Amino acid sequence: MASNRSVAFATAYACMEANDWSYSISSLPTYKLMSEEEVQIIHDTWNKKRGPKSTKLPNKWERKQIEFQAARSFFQMVKSRPKIKAMRKCISLLDWFYQFQDNHVPRTELGKLIKPDKNMWYTLGQFVAERERAFINARMRGKVEKPLCQTLPLYACSGELEADTMDRIKIQRIAVARGKSHEIRSHTVTTMWRHSDSLEFKRDGGGQAETTFLINEPLARLVTGCVRTIGRPNRNGGHIHINCQGDEAIGRRVFAALRFHLCWTRWLAGQARRHHNWSSIDNVADTFDDGHVKGCALTKYTWNRTGTVEMRIWPTSHKAEDWIGRRDIMQAIARWSETFSPIVHPINQETEAIAWPMFFQWASTNAPKALVYVLNQFRKRARSSVLNPADKEAAIRLMSVFEQSGVTVQGYRRRRLVGQSN
Repeated sequence: MASNRSVAFATAYACMEANDWSYSISSLPTYKLMSEEEVQIIHDTWNKKRGPKSTKLPNKWERKQIEFQAARSFFQMVKSRPKIKAMRKCISLLDWFYQFQDNHVPRTELGKLIKPDKNMWYTLGQFVAERERAFINARMRGKVEKPLCQTLPLYACSGELEADTMDRIKIQRIAVARGKSHEIRSHTVTTMWRHSDSLEFKRDGGGQAETTFLINEPLARLVTGCVRTIGRPNRNGGHIHINCQGDEAIGRRVFAALRFHLCWTRWLAGQARRHHNWSSIDNVADTFDDGHVKGCALTKYTWNRTGTVEMRIWPTSHKAEDWIGRRDIMQAIARWSETFSPIVHPINQETEAIAWPMFFQWASTNAPKALVYVLNQFRKRARSSVLNPADKEAAIRLMSVFEQSGVTVQGYRRRRLVGQSN
């Protein structure tokens, strides 16, 4: 060999033979002493010696084991994606595995799925993302998502109960009862927790615990039962939204009616709420178009987002009867507006002398529950010894007008007149 080639070539060839061609060519000590032709011969021989060796193919049982482990690894990787948890009942992960195996991983390389490298993770992520998008597009095709105000009934009311503290233990029990026990284990259920569009525990900008809920009897009792410390009315409010379904014609009518009757409904709230910076009656707009100021007793501040008119004058309460009664009042006034169209009046006693008789004469037949709640509240306020004098005087005045009218209403028992002593 040395007679045909150089000594450096012969030395390199012998060294590679002695080590079963396991060395790289550039690491040979005589690499730089050989010509280009000799290096190419060594390189070609190295490729032949290190070429693919015949390996024993796995039998049927081993192939099944490899496929099982690869499928299990595939399922674990796919199920860790957040969107898959919502899609799990509508898809077959086994079908996805077979599709991935046919298109991206040959059967002879299934072992790469058992301990995937970075490239395999990327390929799998691209594969699953494409099918997630296809699934979402297929489900959403032809489906129009309606805003919440259009899915709820007309004049449905939702409340915002503000309190100093809420009972976290009771809220966690609600989660368990509603099938959310997995969120308890992962510590995601707190006093800031959304169950649905009808029930949400959160905090407002002032730091108070605020619970938003659809006002019906079950939810009202559930939410008020979670209150630990209700707080003072000059800090916490009980705002109520009435649904107008985003229809401006309905919104104008309801806003005008609520503003007209605000001359007497204001006496159902305390002095702290009537003159509060965020619920004052002094700066209530005259018309619906101007009612976009948030800090007043009646506003359409959230109209573009919710399609509702909001009464912010209501104080907070831990009694379900108050929330249901106030809802009935607002719904009764909204239905009253379908018959009457009041003009803009100042919010004072002169307007009260017109609005209050109009309401109780209509409500005695059309909304008896709302009227009974109003009368019971005014009667209680008129007989209170700790109430603000202005509130007590207004309650006596309003009750006297009703009692002297001779109007009767189902559910309200006429007793001794409010002005008479016991």
